[in-house]
Amino acid sequence: MERKYLKMDHPIPGRDSPMENIRYPRYLNEKEVADMTGFSLSTLRNNRFLSKGIPYIKVGKSVRYDLKEVVAFMERHRIQMEVFVE
Repeated sequence: MERKYLKMDHPIPGRDSPMENIRYPRYLNEKEVADMTGFSLSTLRNNRFLSKGIPYIKVGKSVRYDLKEVVAFMERHRIQMEVFVE
C-alpha cells in the first residue's frame, strides 16, 4: 500500500518561515486567573454559571481565559482616586 502525504499549503511555524513571528494568545487556567486576580475559584465558577465576569473559552471540560481578556477586565474595573493638593 502506497502512503500519501498531504502537501503543506503553509510553512510550519519555527522552521525559518514568515509564520515564526506570529504571536499566539496566552491562555490561563482558572487557578492561574484566581492567583492573578485574587478571585476565589468558587467566584470564577459562579460567575461562569451566571454568565458574568471575565470572558472565557470552554472546550469540553477545559476552561481557559485569554490573558488579554483578564487584564482588560481588571482595567475596566479600575477606580481612579482623586488627589487633592492643598
